[in-house]
Amino acid sequence: MSRTDAARAAPVVAIEGLTIRMLRDDALHAVVQGISLDIGAGETVGLVGESGSGKTVTAMSLLRLLPAAKTRYDETSRVQVRGEDVLRAPDERLRALRGAEVAMVFQEPMTALNPVLRIGRQLTEVIRRHAGLDDAAARERA
Repeated sequence: MSRTDAARAAPVVAIEGLTIRMLRDDALHAVVQGISLDIGAGETVGLVGESGSGKTVTAMSLLRLLPAAKTRYDETSRVQVRGEDVLRAPDERLRALRGAEVAMVFQEPMTALNPVLRIGRQLTEVIRRHAGLDDAAARERA
């Protein structure tokens, strides 16, 4: 089996029938309806659409980053990252998956880092959490 065939056989990301409703004004509103896509290893994918079409909501669902209190996924929706069911994974598993195996670079660079905290602290926090290093080892790695 070639590398291309292997990538097609086991997608890194598999979304099937993703439908998301968000609670607003005491009512649920559909914000994403029936999205399906597979992304194989080594593939580059662009999600294109008008403002408000659900691109960011779809991307955030890959790591279940949407506010749990206001977000409802249809029972038939499936989001798998590296074969793991993200929509039904326990919070502890999601914390281990986020940053260590899967990461997201958000489109707005001004919100990516906290301007109140030193950059070193922000970088080393991720390393300490996911690599289990102490402060000194995390600073060295950063």
